[in-house]
Amino acid sequence: MFKKGVLLLVIAVVGICDGCENDMFNVVRNCYDKYLVMFNLEVNGYGQLPNTAKFGRKIGYFESSHSADAHSQMCNNTMNLKNCLGESESCVTIENLGNIFNLTAATSIDYFIYYHTQNYLCSVINDYSDSDKECLSLFYTYSAGELKACQDNFQINLGNQEDCATFKTNFKCSQLAAEASCGAKGGTFDCEFNNSYLKHLKSEICVFELNNCTEA
Repeated sequence: MFKKGVLLLVIAVVGICDGCENDMFNVVRNCYDKYLVMFNLEVNGYGQLPNTAKFGRKIGYFESSHSADAHSQMCNNTMNLKNCLGESESCVTIENLGNIFNLTAATSIDYFIYYHTQNYLCSVINDYSDSDKECLSLFYTYSAGELKACQDNFQINLGNQEDCATFKTNFKCSQLAAEASCGAKGGTFDCEFNNSYLKHLKSEICVFELNNCTEA
């Protein structure tokens, strides 16, 4: 059910000034160590998180499964990470993840998006019927062409506008595609899915505004 075609906002994204200190960084590091073990993964010899392709395959195993037990295990793992972080959750920013785990900007963005979208997905998963979940799973797995069209439009317009319009246009495009495939509930899911991490971002381009998920 995870959004396979998540747009990488490879822009000059900066972490929110959060006042995190070394002991909080250690909490983040230790909690992610425990979290990875739940998926039979671990940091490499350089203290880096697994590449996101490998991590995504593990996450995808649980998300693409229609087994209630698989979804429950995935969400239990997600909640365990959140609870472990506690007050240090505010330190899970793109900049901090890069510094703590020596990651590239793109990989830090991936893990940042994974964290917030997994928490969102697990908070709403019980609100969706099995048919809703199946439709969304199929949409994000097999609608790469539709999502790519949204992303291509984003890339074309990037740099031509100084405000957030180009970003919001892309996300609205994605929402409309999900709605066309899975109805209004699918469109709302896609919109809130994006909002789950947009609300934590600050950028040198703009301060991201949340999408209005009640308007298609």
